[in-house]
Amino acid sequence: MTKENIYIEENDRNIYQKMGIFEKGDWKDHFLFAMAWGFKRRIYEPLGQKKDIIFKTSYFNEDDEVLLKAVAIHHKKKSLEILDNMDEIYSIAEGYANAGINLMNRKRKETVIGSFEKKIEKELIETFENIMEQKEIGSVDYYLKNGESSEVEFKSSLRWDINENIPSKILPKIICKSIAGFFNSNGGTLLIGVNDDSLIYGIENDINSFKRKDRDGFEQFLIQMITNYLGVQFSKYLKIRYEEKNNKEICIIDIDPSPKPVFLIEKDQKKFYIRAMNTTRELDVKDTHEYIEMHWKN
Repeated sequence: MTKENIYIEENDRNIYQKMGIFEKGDWKDHFLFAMAWGFKRRIYEPLGQKKDIIFKTSYFNEDDEVLLKAVAIHHKKKSLEILDNMDEIYSIAEGYANAGINLMNRKRKETVIGSFEKKIEKELIETFENIMEQKEIGSVDYYLKNGESSEVEFKSSLRWDINENIPSKILPKIICKSIAGFFNSNGGTLLIGVNDDSLIYGIENDINSFKRKDRDGFEQFLIQMITNYLGVQFSKYLKIRYEEKNNKEICIIDIDPSPKPVFLIEKDQKKFYIRAMNTTRELDVKDTHEYIEMHWKN
């Protein structure tokens, strides 16, 4: 069950009410200002045992939640796994707001009354702009802007041959090579539906090539090919999500580093891949042995 209320420290309600900058707006606005102030200074103070409810989490609108998620992603060192846990996102926001309101209160006491409100308003505007820049992390726009790297790769399709305009038997294996390379390196993100030049194709042709012509059909095929080529035990180390851009759907696969070597298996052959700069590279037997010794050594 998702957290229903947002809390502050029991004695902080009076501090919020004393802030001149909070004359306008509601408790939600006050909380977000305090959170931004704590985040700007990268100071995080979890709430203690004595807490007071200030409003319900249902009061947050979509834009508010984008802001909260941006803060949480940065707090978790840009890990996108936090997006699955709204309770933790709310708790992180409470920790920054707790630090923020205490910092603001101390600053108010140290500054000439009147000038404090003007100064804090300017800093808060700058802070919100900085936080909103964080919201792009993990989005299609973020990847398109930054391009391919050792941790990001684009693929035009899952199995649809764009040149021949038919399903391909080769492309799924190429996708699995890339996934294996990320597994065996430092993890990364694979976008399906975007070509090397950041041109968006979308996955609609892939979807329409399956008997079940929807996202579930696409994902079933993707999971099955990962199982066939790499092994079912590695599926838990990746997350599949989707985003729409220019009226086209893109599949985003976030891949964690594997705790052990992952081989691509085809017939009787086992091949080993890693990420090298912005490409996926196959290693020979000797290099594979040496890499495994270095990468997974105890």
